[in-house]
Amino acid sequence: MSEEPLRAFLNTGFQHPAWDVVMAGLSSWAVWWPFAVAGALGLLLAGGAKGRLALVAALLAIGVSDGLVCRTLKEVVQRPRPHEMQAGVRVVDLKKATPRLLALAKPVNARISGPPGRIRGGRSFPSSHAANCFALATVLALSCRRGWLALPVALAVAVSRIYTGSHWPSDVLAGGLIGILCGWGAVWVTGAAARRWFPGLFDQPKSA
Repeated sequence: MSEEPLRAFLNTGFQHPAWDVVMAGLSSWAVWWPFAVAGALGLLLAGGAKGRLALVAALLAIGVSDGLVCRTLKEVVQRPRPHEMQAGVRVVDLKKATPRLLALAKPVNARISGPPGRIRGGRSFPSSHAANCFALATVLALSCRRGWLALPVALAVAVSRIYTGSHWPSDVLAGGLIGILCGWGAVWVTGAAARRWFPGLFDQPKSA
C-alpha cells in the first residue's frame, strides 16, 4: 500500500498560515534547543539523583539513536526526501532570525517543489528528529512522574516533519520506533548500572 496519500494529506491537506508556523517551529532544532538546555539544567540541578540519572539516560539514548543508528541507516538506505523525489511537495521552513525563536512571529518560507533533478543519495530514512524526540520522551516517560507528557510532543514533532515536506510517513514511523527502543534501552542500561554501583539511589522518590 502506497504511503503517498497519507504523505500528501499531512503535507497539504490541512495547511493554514497558523499551522505553518507551528509545524515549522516544531520541526526546527534552533527553536527547541533553549528549552532542551533549560530542561537538562532542571534535571541536573533540581531533579535529584534520579533526575540526573534520567539526564544521563537521555544523552545516551539520543547519542545512540542519532549518532549510531540513524546516521548508519541514512548512509545505507540513501532515500531522497519527498521534495527531492517529486514535484508538488509543499516545503515549509521558518524565516531567518536571530535568535531563531523570533522567526515564530514572522510568516514562514513556503514553496512547492518542482520536477526532481539529479539526486545524489538522500538522508530521508529514518527521521532523526522523530528518533531523537521519541528517545527523549521514552526516557522521561519511564523516569519521571509526568514524563509521559513528552510523548504527544514527540508525536507532534514527527508529524511536523511530514507537514514541512522533509520526510515520508515511513521515515518518521521508523524513527519513532528507533527512538522508543533506544530510550528504553538507555533507561535499562543506566538503571542496571545505578543498581549495581549506587543501590541507595532507588530508595529515593521519583523526580518531578
